[in-house]
Amino acid sequence: MATTNTFYFEDIFTSYEDFKEFTDSLGIYEATDVVSEAFNQYLFNILYARYCGNSINYNVPQYFLYAFGLRYIDSFKKFKKQKELIDKINELTEEDLQVLTETISNGAFNPNDTPTEYWKPLNYITNQSATRLNSPKLIAFINAVQAMPTQRIEEFTETFIDLFTLFMPTGKYIY
Repeated sequence: MATTNTFYFEDIFTSYEDFKEFTDSLGIYEATDVVSEAFNQYLFNILYARYCGNSINYNVPQYFLYAFGLRYIDSFKKFKKQKELIDKINELTEEDLQVLTETISNGAFNPNDTPTEYWKPLNYITNQSATRLNSPKLIAFINAVQAMPTQRIEEFTETFIDLFTLFMPTGKYIY
């Protein structure tokens, strides 16, 4: 703990166990949710790397915890879902990246069943046509690279930035 009124992130959360105890008290996820538990540790590592040596903007650590907890509750599920979707995008195969469109047209005469979901194929069809349009591999890869999302870590850490005091070093200006 600091000897002055300045507290650092690493003073508040000295280890992941301290952070976990705090986030468990927020009730964001069930204690048996292993995926959220691992994600919670992932977020602690990100926050610790970004803010470990930064002073908090509060003289009383409990006030910092109130503000931090509210923002953590607000952003945990959003960031978790974003990461899951980005991971799925990153796991697309080369074939997935090349497919531009797929169309299936079915025609049936007296299929003897009533469709419940009109966008699904019928059980008994009399004719079917399918179309698949692929992009050239190079163009598909260039488009994928341009559209590939980042992990959005900076966006997540910026959620907490005004809870910390940041100092800009003074420099020598040469005119």
